[in-house]
Amino acid sequence: MLNKFLSVTYRLARRNLSKTVHNFGLSSTQADMLLYLADNPELNQKQLATAMVLDPSLIGRDISKLEDKNLVRRRIDPQDSRSRVLILSQEGIKIVSVLRDKLTKWWKDNLGKFLDIPTEDFFQIMSEMYLSTKKENN
Repeated sequence: MLNKFLSVTYRLARRNLSKTVHNFGLSSTQADMLLYLADNPELNQKQLATAMVLDPSLIGRDISKLEDKNLVRRRIDPQDSRSRVLILSQEGIKIVSVLRDKLTKWWKDNLGKFLDIPTEDFFQIMSEMYLSTKKENN
């Protein structure tokens, strides 16, 4: 039952963000990629796909579109000159800031009604749960 509530709540948050995403000419997946790259810089395409549970062959087109919009750049991986890592451009960083602000406001507005602890504390708990779960599933 908890999965249902979390899933629906997440989709409602995404729906709230969709107008902003589309105003930037992005798909939801592209916006998610920007947000993920902001928190996890210098991943290659395969690492990004694995981390986001996406098909590596399918995100190539989205990455190219983000490059065309000058939101992401590929740079030679300093650890492996045969590989390219993805980094956000200054414009990509600006868009991430707008998306984060909108998402954070939505979550605070909606969670704040139900929490007996500060919203920031709840975010910290969820972050720790995410990192723990991610570590266990790697």
